[in-house]
This record gives sequence, structure tokens and C-alpha cells, in this order.
Amino acid sequence: MGSQASRDPFHGYKDAAELCEHVITSLFSPGPSGNVGNTPPTSPVLGKEAPPPLGEFISYALYRTCLPVSITHPALLLLNRLKTRYPSARGTATSPHRLFLSSLMLSSKISMDKTFHNKAWQVVGQGLFSLREVNTMERELFALLGWNVVVRDEELTSWTKDVIEPYELARGATTDITPRKSMEDPKRRRDSISRRILSSFSTQSRSPSAEASRQRQANDATRKHRKTVRV
Repeated sequence: MGSQASRDPFHGYKDAAELCEHVITSLFSPGPSGNVGNTPPTSPVLGKEAPPPLGEFISYALYRTCLPVSITHPALLLLNRLKTRYPSARGTATSPHRLFLSSLMLSSKISMDKTFHNKAWQVVGQGLFSLREVNTMERELFALLGWNVVVRDEELTSWTKDVIEPYELARGATTDITPRKSMEDPKRRRDSISRRILSSFSTQSRSPSAEASRQRQANDATRKHRKTVRV
């Protein structure tokens, strides 16, 4: 069973990833002949390695963060706002990847009291972008949205009816796209995720301080002395 899970490129998040991919590519279709135009945020210069397929990139991000639809749906709505502000914006090879990662970062930071550092988001992005690029993309998207990143319940409900429900009906979806593991206790889930995401970073082991050791030795010596005096 473990080997089958490791071969799943969607990590159990295929339905959610395909939904996100559908929304993003519908909003920001690639321009003709790779023309960037005014696509925000600014596209970073990448190496020769091609980016992973968008659906697999999204599913990996959802797998590593375990964020529920209460975070991913507002993230998609933020991209809809971006398209409204920049209707002529078109996509490039990595635009969808950047847009999804940036919007998911903003949505989680606005909605959650405890979220991940940008160094962890770089891991979530599979190293496709450097930490400096991750920081820049977040700031750019925040500014391009006019600092309007709060999603109200009534707005989200209306957007869901207009976008999500027609998509699910067209696919004949009958089940919730939220993986069951995302319904765990929020605090326990966030603590577990933080340990898993940051496991690739070295940590220093903690040992008892020299002062504490000396104090224990002194206490042991005092107890032995008291026993000797009684005898």
C-alpha cells in the first residue's frame, strides 16, 4: 500500500488539484508564442529544468500543507480578483505555478493564526523558486490585489455557486473534494505539518546545560554528606 501511495503523482489530492488547475488556466491562459504581456507577478528566470505539470504541482502543495477548502477556495477567489484588475493578463509556462503558490500563501496567512514561514513555502513549491523569489511573489501579488485580500463569507458563497458548483456538476462529482485527513484537529494538524515540511532543515539537538549538570552533582554530594553525618 505504501508503494502505491508513493507512485501516486497527486498524493490523494487529484480532484482538488484538477479543480484548482481548471480555475487557474481558465483565468490565465498562456499567451500566443509565449508572450508574457503584463502577467503578474513578474516571472522569475528559471534554469533549464521544465516545471512540473500544474496539477501535480498543486497536489503536492496541498499534500504538504493539508490546507482545507476553506483556504484553497479563497486563494482561487483572490486570483479571480487579480484577473478582474488585469483582464489582459496572460500566462506563461510558470505563471500558474507562481499564481497558485502566491495566492495559497496569502490565503493561509490571512485566514490562519499560525501558518508557515516562507522558507517552508519554498519547500512546498518543490524548489521551483528561490526563497527570494517566493518573498517577491508574495509581495507583488499582495500589491497587485490592491491589498484587498480579505474574503467575506457572502462573496465566497456567491463565487462558489458561480464557479465551483458548475464545474462539479459538469464532472458529475458527487463527493466532497476535501481529503478526510484535512478534517483533523486544526492545532494537531498544523503541528504535524510544520514538523513534516521543515524536516529537510537541520535542527540542533538540545543537551542538558553544564550549569544544570553541576547543580545535580552538588545536590548528590549534599545528600551523601547528610547520610554520613547521620551514621
